[in-house]
Amino acid sequence: MAFIRPQHALSTLCIALLLTACNSNNEDNIALPSISSNNTNTTVTTNTITVTPSLGKIFNANVILKNAKTKAILGTANTGNLGKVNFQINKAITDILVEVEGGGVAEYFDEAKGKQALPANVALRAAASVVNNSNVGVSVFTEAAVQHAEKLAEGLQKTANITTANQLIANAVGISNILQAPTLIGSNSDYQQLQNDAASAYALQLAALVKATTSTGNTPALEILNKLSADLSDGLINGKNGTVSLASLPYATLASVFAASWQLAMHEVINTLTNTELQAKFVSNVVNKVDIKEVNIGTIVTDDTDFGGASKAAWKGEIYLLATGTSKLPDFNTLEPPIGTLFTSAIDIDARPFTEPFPGVPSDRFEDFGVRYQGPLTISEAGDYNFRIISDDGSKLFIDDVLVINHDGLHGPSSSARATVNLNKGVHTLRVEYFQGPRTYIALQVFGNKVGLTEKILTPVVPVSNAVAVQN
Repeated sequence: MAFIRPQHALSTLCIALLLTACNSNNEDNIALPSISSNNTNTTVTTNTITVTPSLGKIFNANVILKNAKTKAILGTANTGNLGKVNFQINKAITDILVEVEGGGVAEYFDEAKGKQALPANVALRAAASVVNNSNVGVSVFTEAAVQHAEKLAEGLQKTANITTANQLIANAVGISNILQAPTLIGSNSDYQQLQNDAASAYALQLAALVKATTSTGNTPALEILNKLSADLSDGLINGKNGTVSLASLPYATLASVFAASWQLAMHEVINTLTNTELQAKFVSNVVNKVDIKEVNIGTIVTDDTDFGGASKAAWKGEIYLLATGTSKLPDFNTLEPPIGTLFTSAIDIDARPFTEPFPGVPSDRFEDFGVRYQGPLTISEAGDYNFRIISDDGSKLFIDDVLVINHDGLHGPSSSARATVNLNKGVHTLRVEYFQGPRTYIALQVFGNKVGLTEKILTPVVPVSNAVAVQN
């Protein structure tokens, strides 16, 4: 019986020649292992790129990998149920652009609302420089960085632009590496899989962004992606994309209030964990490290004053010069920029002389000035709350931009009427406006507590306890 040898269509030499021709000298081609003449040695010419997109875990979405410099497509893969994809790319490629596509059967786990369809028009991208076998996270923060880099001269074609943009956004939100691949959250039970590592910390931060939203719709994660990425693309969370104000934002645009809301949402996630040791580590290493960048326009005071000091605290006060003879509170938004900045966690200035200018502030003014305080007011229990102000001269109190107390005008130390407001549990925006007319006495005390509890000087978190009342 004859043995018939299988016939090979191509010799080993022909295969090698074809591979060389296919790869040519174009770095956009995905490289394959080179073949030596004796078929015993291989030279690795590729990098493995793992892409981990997150709006919560993303299911069945296409991920397109491109050369950031040329926009040539390097590969396409689907996240499936795993939520991440791998690519092999030529080592000569230095910068990549990742694009996540929605539509079809693509879904994502919205940490506030559960699984949702991922629309075709979603914009979720990341740009990164390749460092050997890279693991690239894709999130709202990386999308903001791509938007920023695209506005720079030469855009994504320049490596320095990609590096600068990623660092700018990282600094703005106090995260060391926005390209970190997060632990993926595809269900509420997945939070129990978090560990004491960078991937889990990032997952906590991203989930809390969604849980902190003020959105009443069914897709808060998408709203955060679309709005926050545009807002943050200039390196600040301030409700603007450059100089253009953004509308219908599902979050507070005051940096300190955004930070407090984010921290509160992190606490809510942490409180669901069964690992108490991990809870404590997340609080100390993640929650307490939240640092949202803000711009202080006026010179920070160099010493403690009656109105506040230089040490960072929940409420920021801005000092404005007013026209001589001012008899009522101005619209602070129409004034020249503030000349000074200070911080406090309690507005408690009983009636006293005030005859010295603010230390370190370039003005000798101790009359005809105004101070506007802004910051978070965290309500730990929903219900009715009482507020009252004592001031000399005029003052106003706003909560979430709604006027609660109007005690304006020129007058000596006196009390406003008590105002009662129903407040939801969560973080609200507090604003207190004050002006000092003619010299030389001042007073400004803000009181607040839940109805039924003893009145006390207002603190950034209420109620804290039914403590001894503040005497006035």
